[in-house]
Amino acid sequence: LGEQHRASFEAILTEDQLATLEAIRNPLGLTDEQQDQIQALKDQGLDKDEFRSSFEDILTDEQAALLDERKTRCGHRWHWPKDGTTSEEDSDAAGKATTSVQQTSWGQLKDSF
Repeated sequence: LGEQHRASFEAILTEDQLATLEAIRNPLGLTDEQQDQIQALKDQGLDKDEFRSSFEDILTDEQAALLDERKTRCGHRWHWPKDGTTSEEDSDAAGKATTSVQQTSWGQLKDSF
């Protein structure tokens, strides 16, 4: 059912939407061979450090640089932004003013009642 659902979902998407979906699913642009190598690493049951080291060895220089950029921007947890923003856009967004709701603490809210 999962594969059938995926196929019917993808059938209604435009080419641009399909490209965006692929970028979300595969943010580092891993090849099929790299994905197979990573699956083999997962199957080996390596500890976190061994897996991370072996995973990074599979990446091209460009992919490793992209991963390092994401690690730097996101701290120790690596993730890809859901909205597809670039690091420049993220920097601009970070400089935006916060709303009054975001600036209000729970204590202030409690005291206001």
